[in-house]
Amino acid sequence: MKGNEGHALIVPFDHYENIYDLPDEVAHCLASVARKTALAVKETQQADGVNLIQNNEPAAGQHAFHYHLHIIPRFKNDKFENEFWTAEKSDPKDRVKYAEDLREWFKKSKWS
Repeated sequence: MKGNEGHALIVPFDHYENIYDLPDEVAHCLASVARKTALAVKETQQADGVNLIQNNEPAAGQHAFHYHLHIIPRFKNDKFENEFWTAEKSDPKDRVKYAEDLREWFKKSKWS
């Protein structure tokens, strides 16, 4: 999903349908990864801020029934809120670049 360029996802390897299914130790680990990834996205995309979005059940907009957390860079005056749910998919080549930027950031960070 394009939303804003540089949008990242955190997805655990083990299957959990949504946040209700996460064991506490997995939830704690995901929260730590989310904090670090949010900072990495903010810095690599030179964003003004980030949103963390996680939907649970169809009424809340969950479409993929495997827990995942969106980390979305935000920019002053972007149109993210109006476009998120209808955004087109980003180009796979762009996603490779974003992933490489994040890998580099983590290699250089205190969390490597």
